Amino acid sequence: MRDEVRRKARAEGAARPPAILHGDSRRLSELLAEPRRLAETARKSALTDSEFSELKEFVIEAMEMYEWRSEQRLTRAPESTLHEIAEPLERVIALLKHKANYYAVLVALDSPVLPHLGGPKVKLAKARYRRLLADLREIAAAALSAPEKRGRGRPPDEHFYDLIRSLAAYWVYVTGKPFRQGNYPAQFVIALVELIDPARSGAAVEKVMEKVVTERRKIPRKYRR
Repeated sequence: MRDEVRRKARAEGAARPPAILHGDSRRLSELLAEPRRLAETARKSALTDSEFSELKEFVIEAMEMYEWRSEQRLTRAPESTLHEIAEPLERVIALLKHKANYYAVLVALDSPVLPHLGGPKVKLAKARYRRLLADLREIAAAALSAPEKRGRGRPPDEHFYDLIRSLAAYWVYVTGKPFRQGNYPAQFVIALVELIDPARSGAAVEKVMEKVVTERRKIPRKYRR
């Protein structure tokens, strides 16, 4: 059954541009059934409707970014300056996590002025706060590992390498589990790559995943999740 779903994803991914999936939420849900199952199995709980909607949005954005990066890879991109934000971003994260700033941040994220009273808006603001910190940690981790200049050791298909890094980060976010070379994380990434870039084989994905796992081990623990 899983192989059949993967064959369909591979065929449709090759035949249909990502933009079409914007209007075909039901078909995208079917194609994401396997990644959803893997994430739910790893975290031992079902994804909520909002979490699954978030997964679909993430995949569409990943598709569009990957497609754009694929088109741009033949031209020399400007040198990245991401490494320059590592230190200031660490302070931003610390300030956002400071207890005295917590309620002010929630209000900024559209919570009522008195968040301690609870309610749907407070719940949504708290979810946005957690996602914000998770995203900032991933950016900080990328900044810490970013080279000051592009070196010879950087993979030739940077867009594909960055895609795997992004999928690894999302695995950590949605499951709360570390990204390692185990069955569930690997199968989750391979299933999504088969949808985003059907031409990539499992072996190619695993080779890049090995590098990403090694890279993430060098990142300070506080930025890994």
